[in-house]
Amino acid sequence: MTSRHKSQRVVVTRAGIALFACQTAVLVLFAAAATLQPDGPLGSFLRTPKGLLATALGVIAGLSISGIALERFGMPITRHEDAEE
Repeated sequence: MTSRHKSQRVVVTRAGIALFACQTAVLVLFAAAATLQPDGPLGSFLRTPKGLLATALGVIAGLSISGIALERFGMPITRHEDAEE
């Protein structure tokens, strides 16, 4: 049985690349804060289980909310294209 559906692929747009770059930068900065100043207020918070969970949830929520906002302002982070066969 052959499928009559066209294949589609998801392409990350420039807005998506920028958003994921910002997410990576935030994660690197948090890791640097925890490594360079482990006894500082942010470093000591990030080294606790609650701090790690709060950081992970905050980054995920920030990425999701930013993606939704970009979509509403006409800059989607992904688009669907027909795949070449």
